[in-house]
Amino acid sequence: MRTAWPFPNQPRSTRTHVIRGRRYAIRRRPLRASWAIADPDGVYGDGQPKLIVDSRLRGVELLEFLIHELLHVSFYGLAEEAISETANDLAALIWKHLEEIAEEATDRAG
Repeated sequence: MRTAWPFPNQPRSTRTHVIRGRRYAIRRRPLRASWAIADPDGVYGDGQPKLIVDSRLRGVELLEFLIHELLHVSFYGLAEEAISETANDLAALIWKHLEEIAEEATDRAG
């Protein structure tokens, strides 16, 4: 049984996400120069806005880099230090509550 999706303005797919009204492709692949890239103008490839995250990232590092890049495209021009600190703070908060979040998702699935 498929659970009710609690985010009506967001696609269920892990390959796209709407950020501040713009649809972004989410791509996972090995990167050389960094762990992640925010590409709001689609200059890397097909012209579609995207977040590219290194496919080797897992767990809390993946969570933190997804948040980090989301903050970059949401708040263009915000200092890197503020982005990094906020991404770390948000990742820590979500990570602390992950078990509770997963439990609710399991309950919804029935």
